[in-house]
Amino acid sequence: MNLSNVIKRRKTANYTQINNLPIQEDIENLAAIGLLTYIMSLPEDWTLYKTQLYNKFTRRTVEGAWKILLEKRYAIGFKCYLQGGSKGIVYFYNVSDIPFTQDDFDSFIEDINKALLEENKSIVKPEMIKDSPFTIPKKFSNVQNVQHKNNSTKSTTTKEVKTKETDTNKHLLSNIVNNGQAEEFLLNTCNEFYAEFAKGRWSKKQWSSLIKKFVGELIASKRYKSIHPDKIKPYIHRALANMADHHDYKHSQNFIDYQDIRLYTKCGGLLWRISVSVRNKKIHSFPSLLLT
Repeated sequence: MNLSNVIKRRKTANYTQINNLPIQEDIENLAAIGLLTYIMSLPEDWTLYKTQLYNKFTRRTVEGAWKILLEKRYAIGFKCYLQGGSKGIVYFYNVSDIPFTQDDFDSFIEDINKALLEENKSIVKPEMIKDSPFTIPKKFSNVQNVQHKNNSTKSTTTKEVKTKETDTNKHLLSNIVNNGQAEEFLLNTCNEFYAEFAKGRWSKKQWSSLIKKFVGELIASKRYKSIHPDKIKPYIHRALANMADHHDYKHSQNFIDYQDIRLYTKCGGLLWRISVSVRNKKIHSFPSLLLT
């Protein structure tokens, strides 16, 4: 079972019921109330990914509402690396219609780690996600590589982990500069985020074309050489997130409402173009003369 990036829920009843506190008193943002209600209405065993919310409500809407849920403690989460799992950063979330406490968060991260241990994986270097008021439990923050005692006979110190990461990044950068493998390396890095950004937006062919163009521009400008090795993956992730945002906006109702509808007509023997802007259900026309 792939646990990463899954939003879990702590429901207070076996049927759809939302506590009055967040809806009537604690949360004043309608989008945040709507997002909380939507997540809590899903079946208990439903597997929900954050990218599914982006596809349903647009990334901007979800992120704005999600920020409020985090600040108000109706959502919790953390990010980390996985020992024995994927190489990239993974995220874990939980949502409730009753505010979480620090003890709830401590139990959440402990439960996640226990589930991962059953898959021969473990949490490495956990960090709090942005806007969360909670802190990583000392058990996990003091030991960067959280493993079951029987999993390994040799402990790994923070310094060793950092050294290995630095050596790996230096090796990758050396390959890019000396062996001309920049395109392959950058494309592979982009493809690590395929599941997060492509689903519901682009076909495999469209995704391939998109990242090839993006990587081609990086190589042509040599911009990737000025990026620190540790920052290449976050840089690419941020760029792809911006592309996804742009795509979602172009396909949103707001964008459609503001598109110009261009009409052509002849008046007095001359050809005119009329640009019609639909805004707030009112039509505004702007005629202009076309010289032919």
